[in-house]
Amino acid sequence: MESLSGNLAVSIGQPEFEVADEQLDDELARVEGELLSLRRRKNIRALVSRLPIEVLAHVFSFLPSSDVLPHDRASRPPPWLAVTHVCQRWRQTALSFPRLWATISTTNRHWSREMLERSKQVPISIIADWTRTPKPVHDAVMIAFSSAGRARVIEIRADMIMRYIEVLFTMPAPLLERLALVDNSHRCYLNGYSNRALFLGQTPNLRELVLYRCQLPWPCSLFQSSIVSLDIERILPRLRPSVEQLREALAAMPKLETLNLGHALPVQPIGATVSSITAAVYPASRLLLSSLKSVKLSAASALDIFGFMVAFIFPPTASITVFCEVMHVSPIATSSVAALLASLHSHFGNVETAEPLLSMSIHDYVPRVGWQFSAGGAMTSALDFSLPDETPRLQTIPFSPRVTVRLFWPHANLSRQQAELFCVGASQLLPLHDARSLLVECDLFNTPNAWINAFSHMKHIEELSVRGRAVLGFVDALGTPMGPSSVLGAAGLAIVPPPKIETPTHLFPRLAGLAIADADLDTIAGAHQHPPAVRMQRALELRHNLQDGMQTPLQKLRIMSCDLTLGHADRLKSMVAEGIQWDGVSTGYSLAAGQGLILDDIGGDDGGDPGSDE
Repeated sequence: MESLSGNLAVSIGQPEFEVADEQLDDELARVEGELLSLRRRKNIRALVSRLPIEVLAHVFSFLPSSDVLPHDRASRPPPWLAVTHVCQRWRQTALSFPRLWATISTTNRHWSREMLERSKQVPISIIADWTRTPKPVHDAVMIAFSSAGRARVIEIRADMIMRYIEVLFTMPAPLLERLALVDNSHRCYLNGYSNRALFLGQTPNLRELVLYRCQLPWPCSLFQSSIVSLDIERILPRLRPSVEQLREALAAMPKLETLNLGHALPVQPIGATVSSITAAVYPASRLLLSSLKSVKLSAASALDIFGFMVAFIFPPTASITVFCEVMHVSPIATSSVAALLASLHSHFGNVETAEPLLSMSIHDYVPRVGWQFSAGGAMTSALDFSLPDETPRLQTIPFSPRVTVRLFWPHANLSRQQAELFCVGASQLLPLHDARSLLVECDLFNTPNAWINAFSHMKHIEELSVRGRAVLGFVDALGTPMGPSSVLGAAGLAIVPPPKIETPTHLFPRLAGLAIADADLDTIAGAHQHPPAVRMQRALELRHNLQDGMQTPLQKLRIMSCDLTLGHADRLKSMVAEGIQWDGVSTGYSLAAGQGLILDDIGGDDGGDPGSDE
């Protein structure tokens, strides 16, 4: 620093016109060098500089995934380039770390070349999205595709994908593990290349295949034994495979664990019925997908779903999700409910050694439009609400379902009737016959008849949680006596023969735990003379006094986010063996945040009108 000060002093003491430009440049260079040296010495003293290079490189590896808008940059370099401009140590670490540059930029051809060079020979990921980027991106992707032999991941999203993937027919991809082709125009006609194979048919490590609106040849060279996950969606009906072609394709993938076919199932002919489809598929010809863990099917017609389900055999522990958009009601031979129940029966009907499905849930999938039925293999508590500052939300099913059915209807009354019929048929399947836990948060069950028709035969339910408008229907059904005529028969669903069930005298005779949420229990509505809280108290009292040996006294009651006065809560607790757990949210009484209220030691007036508040 002394030499630096001296040089500055000499320069300042001389007249400006006597100092040559070269001398000034030399002095500036020396000053900048001294400053740079000082900055480096200071950087070395920073705590972050003590991190080993390997640790620093590992931190840098998370930068590409932090680029939240990778396809909105038409010309700018990737944002993680900034780490190369922090200090010399960071720059050297970043440039010597090829994995940092392995996700090739496809928004600028200069950076495509630069990142290919910096990634050296490590496997790369090429992710191209033409849906929101300008035309020059094509050149950048063509440059990236020139190194497809190093590609571990290739994802292409475009409006007309065929203009860009011709090059993929000309080179092998021995390292490729994931391929996703997403065409937004329905114009990806790979079926026109039946005599050619993508990547020359050399993709020995391909494990994940995603094809969206890509019209495929059947069979397709991409359907190979290494595939673990297959996702095919939105194939034009006229270009979908037959059941035989689909069976041949899936037979070529013995390691397949995840299967998603969305609007890609074989189309059943006009006039097809459950019986005619069943007759066309013999048990000996059903293909066992032994490695399958998850299957998701969606279609406009439930008959298309049934046609697939009856052609294949899944492991009893596989998770099944079915999504039906258009529901047909009559005639019964083409009823969507009949077809969906037949689909479940084709999987569960003969699985006597399978783990029972002990948990069921029915809730609104899209409010007032559709609902979802789910069933899980593990017994889970239906009483697991959050207390009390976390508003309970049961839209997320509290178990891992093995069966999920999503259904849509345009009319509420029609939906209620079909929901009742579906619940009756589904719960009579062998794995669900002894279900112990039930969750209902579907507005279709807002009347007592809906509850009785759908659930009167389910005598093993031990824990029940109800939310919303369904609470009022349940309260009135709880104290309604039932007889054999109350059970809604699955008439016409011959493929799901209802077992002989001993009808209990009241709903859920073994019910021991009950949780209700998001309901008004204090307001008198309609033709009722008492509020729902009083009607529930009387129903519990009636069940408690029955001497038929079939009723189990209620042990636990949880009330969350319900309008309920303290007087009504006090009377309800006398009907519950272990008292009531209540969050205190009501029109007449409110607890402080963070408090829970256990009503097992609150005294109350045992006399008087049970409908009055004290």
